[in-house]
Amino acid sequence: MRARQSVLICSLLIAPAGRALGQQPVAPSLPAASIVPPSARLAEISDDGRYARLDDGTLWEIISDDRVTASAWQQGQSIVLRRIPAPTGRFEYALVNAEADRTAAARFAGRPEARVSSSLR
Repeated sequence: MRARQSVLICSLLIAPAGRALGQQPVAPSLPAASIVPPSARLAEISDDGRYARLDDGTLWEIISDDRVTASAWQQGQSIVLRRIPAPTGRFEYALVNAEADRTAAARFAGRPEARVSSSLR
């Protein structure tokens, strides 16, 4: 029993500051779960593929390597959002255009203030 307590105490001491052992860090760039739709329709692509706005009003910035791909997408195409297991910087999501059979890494860039529920403020 004594050895088990020592291991537990040592484990707690080496946990990163600000969180308990076993807790996952929360990235500040992630939007609240209620504003990330599992799928939506593409409303527009702007700035030569830099931004994708979905029909729910969310705005996504496309990583520079995927902007040529995204610039060819068409309004109304179905987009599915997925987390990227090994993101590049803050580009933690994949916008998957099933109709074009193409994927683009993206980061959440915002949404119109009017669409954010009062519980998120």
